Amino acid sequence: MEERPGAKQQYSSIQLQLIQYLLELFRGKTQRQYVTFNELRAKRPDLILRQDELIKMFESNPKFHFDSARMRFTMKQKYNIANKQELYQLLLKTKEGVREDEDLFDCYKQARTDLEGLKGEQKVRQVVTKNPLLQTILFGRDPDYENNTVVPHILKKMFQEKVE
Repeated sequence: MEERPGAKQQYSSIQLQLIQYLLELFRGKTQRQYVTFNELRAKRPDLILRQDELIKMFESNPKFHFDSARMRFTMKQKYNIANKQELYQLLLKTKEGVREDEDLFDCYKQARTDLEGLKGEQKVRQVVTKNPLLQTILFGRDPDYENNTVVPHILKKMFQEKVE
């Protein structure tokens, strides 16, 4: 049967364990750019596949890339951020909002903690959707701008119970 474009790739148990382990390795590092094949083989020899299997497995993977020439894995980050200030700037600049999901948390080790800190400082506005794919959309909140902005009464009433 021919695989449809955009269809989810089916992984074996070993492949899923390999992906999970790579996620753990990258999440455990602050700004680690790559994990080598030899490093992975030394830590988890039970998860190693043949090179041709790795290339096939990672050629369409949305999270990782396997560089067969250098024999190393790199993680594809959706957002190029590395600290709390860059996270806040991303939220301020992205007008359509940013989904609160693993793509955001995979950018750097402290992303989840920093986001909670920004929420506590009331620098983040959250919109919770009914769509399970979108869940929570985050927007940056600039207190200085908001204090000087006049919001029409009808808009305040519309969003009073919808937005935190």
